[in-house]
Amino acid sequence: GRTVRSELPRAITAVRPLTRLSLVELSRTQADVQNTEKVELNLQTGRVRAEVRPVAGGRTEFTVRSSAATASVRGTIFEFDTLNLLVREGTVEFSGTKGAPVLVDSGRASYAEESTGQAVPPEEILVTELKPDLPVGVETTLSSQASPEVTIDFSVNVGF
Repeated sequence: GRTVRSELPRAITAVRPLTRLSLVELSRTQADVQNTEKVELNLQTGRVRAEVRPVAGGRTEFTVRSSAATASVRGTIFEFDTLNLLVREGTVEFSGTKGAPVLVDSGRASYAEESTGQAVPPEEILVTELKPDLPVGVETTLSSQASPEVTIDFSVNVGF
């Protein structure tokens, strides 16, 4: 499949194949000297990558909603697949159907927990990734002996 690109005011949204996406709102208002562009999308299924750039001397409010979560930004690059969020640049305010929103910075991720409806703070995801499960039978108490330093190299590739 190929990626279809559509240009919205000051925002480029790359839509992956088999994605169902609808435009809920597209508006521009002017208060004093500041222009505000508002874009709201509803993502039913699939995955999008959004590049949102604020207008010079104004701002762009860009929101992607699914039935499980909402990602709102004012200038950034992020990927969203109805539950999972990955921020490439900037900061995204991310919320589930319940609970307070969390701020997700560049290079961080979050997801909406389906059972609770809450967005998981990116710090919790980072701790979980850095602290893998111990093998069966291994003690969880810390030893007084110093453990050797271990270096782990990894990479993450997200295809678009």
